[in-house]
Amino acid sequence: ADSAQIRALSSGGADITITNTDTGSGNNGSITISGQVDSDGGNIDVSAYRHIDVDASINSGAGTISLYADANNNGSGILSVDASVASNDSDIILRADDFEINASVNSGSGDLTLKNSKNNLTFGIGFTTSGNIRLSDAELDNLNSTGLVTIGSSTAGNMSVDTADFGAKDISLVTGGWIRKEGSGTALTADDLTLNAEAVGQPSKAFTTSVNTLDAIASD
Repeated sequence: ADSAQIRALSSGGADITITNTDTGSGNNGSITISGQVDSDGGNIDVSAYRHIDVDASINSGAGTISLYADANNNGSGILSVDASVASNDSDIILRADDFEINASVNSGSGDLTLKNSKNNLTFGIGFTTSGNIRLSDAELDNLNSTGLVTIGSSTAGNMSVDTADFGAKDISLVTGGWIRKEGSGTALTADDLTLNAEAVGQPSKAFTTSVNTLDAIASD
């Protein structure tokens, strides 16, 4: 079956809400943005029980943007971004059971958050093949914000990091499990870094960083 197609949509300042809760087989429950979506200042909320494919640009003007694949949290929804997503200094929240960030996601001075849909999904960040949700260095380059970039949530599983370069961005990694380094180089480069986890690093392999400030918060 085909996903729901949004071929072009402009609201003139009103909020835009797009939802597909179909639970059928195939691509039922999915949404494809195939034409530009522009709210001119209104909030944009796209929610699908399965996949979301962003094939044309999404621009909120100055409203918040929420893109939720796998909205029923059963682990079967990928968020694929192949065209720009911009909020003009408002927050952007992306949620899925995996991401393909192949184009710019830009929240300006607003915060940018990528979080797991289903509980206990693991993350792999940088040059690593670990994790249910994997974010390559190329995908990290497409995350643009002068606010805070948050990856994960308190319901996420373990997080593996290998040579992840965020440049001058402020980063927060959040998980209900541990955060560990893979490989032998510097695990993560950023401006300011916050690590919120049950444990960080291993006795045999320290979690090495290149940052200006580092905060570690223990959760239980």
